[in-house]
Amino acid sequence: MKPSAPLFALTLMACALPCAWAADKIRIGFLATASLAPTIAASKEKKAGFDLAVKQLDGKLGGLPVEIITGDDQGNPEVGKQVFDRMVKRDKIDLLTGMLASGVINAVTPIAAQQQIFYINSNVGPRDFGGAKCSPYYFNTGWNIVATNESMGKYVSSAGYKKVYILGVGVPVGREHLEAFKKGYNGTVVGETYFKPQTLDFNAELAQIRAAQPDAVYAFAFGPLATNLIKQYVQAGLKSIPLLGSAPLADEETISSVGDPIAGVVSGGHWSLDLPNAANKQFSNAFLKEYRRPASMYNEQGYTTALIIDAAVRAVKGKIEDKAAFRKALENVKLDTPRGPFRFNTDHSPIQNNYLRNVVKSNSGELYNQTVKTIGTAITASDASSCKM
Repeated sequence: MKPSAPLFALTLMACALPCAWAADKIRIGFLATASLAPTIAASKEKKAGFDLAVKQLDGKLGGLPVEIITGDDQGNPEVGKQVFDRMVKRDKIDLLTGMLASGVINAVTPIAAQQQIFYINSNVGPRDFGGAKCSPYYFNTGWNIVATNESMGKYVSSAGYKKVYILGVGVPVGREHLEAFKKGYNGTVVGETYFKPQTLDFNAELAQIRAAQPDAVYAFAFGPLATNLIKQYVQAGLKSIPLLGSAPLADEETISSVGDPIAGVVSGGHWSLDLPNAANKQFSNAFLKEYRRPASMYNEQGYTTALIIDAAVRAVKGKIEDKAAFRKALENVKLDTPRGPFRFNTDHSPIQNNYLRNVVKSNSGELYNQTVKTIGTAITASDASSCKM
């Protein structure tokens, strides 16, 4: 029976405003770097991990079929904002993930919050979106700058390194890494240097390190910057001074690019391929079978992010149009992941373990991050309690 004309008119008038139709699928905007920036390789790896999880879940997350809308931010904040705007207006995405370049994250995250689009940050969590600056629409499933580097600062202190030289790339995320390290470290910082993102020659920085005569060096660098820094560090005869940092300094891409000189570099991170838990064994075996190569940190981040979304969508029985319920479901996620136990803090930063890893060579001659020990169990960012959500 057809609805009467007045009833049909009322329905159309009501839906002139946004209608909360039950979702028949979940549309995920995967905004990443595919050209023009050094974050291309890591972006590709995160997508591979995300895709593997979706495939294992039969193309669904929480029971809803998944449509992934990809976009290239080119590592450029303005481009990122334009692509995100298109994803919202044309593609009607339900949530956003994938971004890796810190400048793009800083530019797009506030806009996503204004438009009530959940952004699931699967990479490092900048300080500006945690603590007192927390948001109902921002969740970090990767790792937290403050928590990771503070725990490394505490480790470096406990290891007896009384004098440390610190250096990092001179962008906001680099300064945040080193500031967090200093907060955890109780020794003496004998020098602090920031280099430009375009730096190819580190002779000046290495000369300053040699002159300072530190017990150890703590560095933040990633991608080609980390590759060049480590190669030149060893070439300059500084290998007798231990080189440490957070995970990107010695991620799998950097290990492959540097080769033998990276052996002995120590880093703190939330995951290693050799973690013995059941979830990691399942993930690493599945990844090796699917892609015929060992998994990397970025693969794990993409994979775990998909699992977290799956758990939240399942908790609301697919009713992702109920944003308040979906937010609550995300906040309540507790999973055993490849990196170990995972849950969110009050500011939506991750509560998880931090592991000390040392780059070593296997009996077959392959370089990899060997887990030395757990240096933080269920670590939290010191500023998380200032969140007032």
